[in-house]
Amino acid sequence: MPRFTTLIALFLLAAPAMAQEAPKRSDSGSPLLEIGVAREAEITESDPVIQTKTLLGSHTDAPVRGKSFRLEVQEAGLYHIDLRSWFFDAYLVLRDADDNVLVEDDDGLLGTHLRIVHDLEAGNTYRVDACALRGSPGPFEIVLDEGRPVEPSPAQKARLAIEDAREGLRRIEALRGPDSADAANTLNGLANLLYRQGLLSEVRLLYERALALREKTVGPDHPDVAQSLNNLAVLLHRQWFLSEARPLYERALAINEKTLGPDHLEVANLLNNLAILLRDQGLFSEARFPSERAGSR
Repeated sequence: MPRFTTLIALFLLAAPAMAQEAPKRSDSGSPLLEIGVAREAEITESDPVIQTKTLLGSHTDAPVRGKSFRLEVQEAGLYHIDLRSWFFDAYLVLRDADDNVLVEDDDGLLGTHLRIVHDLEAGNTYRVDACALRGSPGPFEIVLDEGRPVEPSPAQKARLAIEDAREGLRRIEALRGPDSADAANTLNGLANLLYRQGLLSEVRLLYERALALREKTVGPDHPDVAQSLNNLAVLLHRQWFLSEARPLYERALAINEKTLGPDHLEVANLLNNLAILLRDQGLFSEARFPSERAGSR
């Protein structure tokens, strides 16, 4: 009898330990996403690593960190979640209460923002992981809304992209400083958007600012500097300032040949741009060599 009592006691002591081996995940402490209410947060290097099969298979260079949110809706239906960040390439993961991934996406909405659209069930608890793939972790905004979002027309999207890039530049300069590498990248992106829309009045100034900042932040022989040199040269070439564009192409070519190697695609693109400019200058014999080099790749 004493032995039986001892066995019962041992079982009761062991039972709680057994139950704790695989505890059910609880998101009760995570911030709640409410319909139409934008939440501001920030991803930092100390945030937990977010894992899915897709992330583990395609983003192996660095751990993907993020912030988690809880999501519950009163009515079943279609919902969309928008994440806006100007500091990093964003990624969203939606999971059910058992931690199963329902949908994940890094499709660009505008710039580095994104959106996922999914049917949600009333009364269920979901988890949303907002992640930073590339770029410096930083602040972001996330909002849940009902229904399928209205897609803007191409013209509206182009206008919104420019407005968004200007807002991003304002935020980045305020948080990271006007002389930061992030500010240089944003200046370059804004100039690219304006260039594609043919709004050239301020593009040259933006490219020149981005070039000067990149020379200062990453050094004069970095591929980012070559990119800025090429962008400025293409603009000057388009505006028929051929003598100003040529040395920019040549310097960009020298940087990329040194840093990326003579067989890199960016080198071929620069050789092609230089050959076209030389032909536009009437220098057909000089244009032949870079044209042949570009064509051999």
